Amino acid sequence: MSDWDRILQQNTEIAARQWAYNQKPSNNSGGGCLGFILLLGFILHQCNSNPSPPPQHQAISKTYLFRKPQANSKTKMYIIKGDKVRVLRISKNKQWYFVRYKKKKGGNLDMWVKKNKIVKTP
Repeated sequence: MSDWDRILQQNTEIAARQWAYNQKPSNNSGGGCLGFILLLGFILHQCNSNPSPPPQHQAISKTYLFRKPQANSKTKMYIIKGDKVRVLRISKNKQWYFVRYKKKKGGNLDMWVKKNKIVKTP
């Protein structure tokens, strides 16, 4: 789980607790809801405020692309040594990366690659 995902998860949990607290009956009319609205606004602002892009990786050799994080889902598509990708997700067993490759003719290609076939760029 990336740092960004952890921050989002923590803020979501805080918002859920605030919402549950605001559901308790009170003598004032809606004062607790304002706190929830302000907290939610803060979370949305934090999520949209220039997050740093994920680190870029590059292929270390000819690397086949897979539809799923499984060896039997290999496609005929591949990237070559030096091609740059962004890691979007990591498999549960941490042996596969779900990557985004920007195609030379435009558009993106989102596929799985074996972890040992790409390295982080400096």
